[in-house]
Amino acid sequence: MVAFTVKTELVNLAVTVEGETVTQIELHGRAGRKPRTAFEKRVAKQLGEYARGKRSRFTFAIRPHGTKFQRAVWNRLKQIPYGRTRTYGEIAKTVGNPGAARAVGVANHQNPIPLV
Repeated sequence: MVAFTVKTELVNLAVTVEGETVTQIELHGRAGRKPRTAFEKRVAKQLGEYARGKRSRFTFAIRPHGTKFQRAVWNRLKQIPYGRTRTYGEIAKTVGNPGAARAVGVANHQNPIPLV
């Protein structure tokens, strides 16, 4: 795993990658170095465009580490259209566990790639 810092107008981000896959984006983070590889620079460019309101979708691969339930919740979060919202209860229903609204909230809080 390698981490680098992306400075945006909104917040500094510490981005962790494994190969050419993003595994974590930490808000208000610092990783001690700038992006070096072509992949890291592409990720930094897209995150900067997002922060400036010029991008609503990302083209880089992600693989957040978490439980099966957390990954199911995070996959549903990615499907919410840009600028739209869903309740934790709505998400719980779509992952097949309608009584798990609070667990969805916890999974959302633990999302290691919140911007994406």
